[in-house]
Amino acid sequence: MSKKLITLTTVLVVLLAGAATAGDLHYKVYGTAHVSTDMIDNGDESSIFVASNTSRVGIKGMYETDVDQLDVIFKYESWANFNDDEPGTNMFSTRDSWGGVRGDWGEVTWGRRNTPFKMTGYRAINIFRERIGDYRNATAYWGAAGANWDGRVDNSIYYLSPMLGEMVHVDLQYIPEEGMEDATFFSGSATYKKDGIYVSAAFETHGAGLEPAYGDVGPDDAESSTGIRAAARYDGERFMVGALYQTVSNVGGYDGYDLTVMGGAAQFAVAPMWLLKGHFFMMDPDMEGSEDIGGTLMAFGVDYVLSKRATLYVMYAMTSSDDNAYYTIGRGGHGQTYGWTGADGEQVGEGQTGLSVGLHATW
Repeated sequence: MSKKLITLTTVLVVLLAGAATAGDLHYKVYGTAHVSTDMIDNGDESSIFVASNTSRVGIKGMYETDVDQLDVIFKYESWANFNDDEPGTNMFSTRDSWGGVRGDWGEVTWGRRNTPFKMTGYRAINIFRERIGDYRNATAYWGAAGANWDGRVDNSIYYLSPMLGEMVHVDLQYIPEEGMEDATFFSGSATYKKDGIYVSAAFETHGAGLEPAYGDVGPDDAESSTGIRAAARYDGERFMVGALYQTVSNVGGYDGYDLTVMGGAAQFAVAPMWLLKGHFFMMDPDMEGSEDIGGTLMAFGVDYVLSKRATLYVMYAMTSSDDNAYYTIGRGGHGQTYGWTGADGEQVGEGQTGLSVGLHATW
């Protein structure tokens, strides 16, 4: 048995054994098993894969302090990569992991956490989350030029407000320079939820010093990047419709490289256990000296709801790419991509297609 597995097993046994004597400590051990069989064509060749789609395990909880209305909160979450084919994906604390305090005034945490920009629309509009066709293939990645705009960041200070008027909350996230010139990071959002209506808007900025640090190809003289995102959703008795708009300027630190993404999603419950769903997104980059670099992402599928915790699904996803572009269906959120993340000379201008059958179960 590996040392990592022994350590994880020991931690879980101690936690479960201590549940009865934890006193004011309240915690939950949870996880997600998301597996699928995918047939993917990358525009040059096709193959069949078994994928572990960001399956994970975590612990979250809180305990009261001696100060009135002040609690300590924590979360520790890691990938549970069933296939173990990617170095580093079984390391601990790879996902949201933080500690902080909470009171009537809201909560403050320190650590690794999803950005407010990412979470604007992420659960509301991204109906194929962590599957092939995840909308992050349109909103997050654009080749070598640019950081992940649907990301999880380290070393952050995060503030979440209490519900304002019982329908609005504000999220703010900040990373200081930490010894790197012009490398501050800020992300913030405001979200309204009431009576089946969801509306959220977000703003994010990456300091110029961050762009080379992302490890991607970047300009010698980088500019700061800014992004704006808005998302809206309406839930009826048996249906949902939603839309998302995003614009980012100076992608990857390149002055004048801008990108707009827009699209919509819908789902309909044809029966209590059956959901029909689909979404469509357009990518419209604008970069001086570059033409025909846009594309589209489309996905549709059927969910069979086994219970509140388990869903079987079958779905189809595809991208189209302009002559000088290459967009994938598997990079954003799909976990294991098996190399389907870039383009060689033969694939530029081509799209990807994929058929997936999967199980998503939580505990």
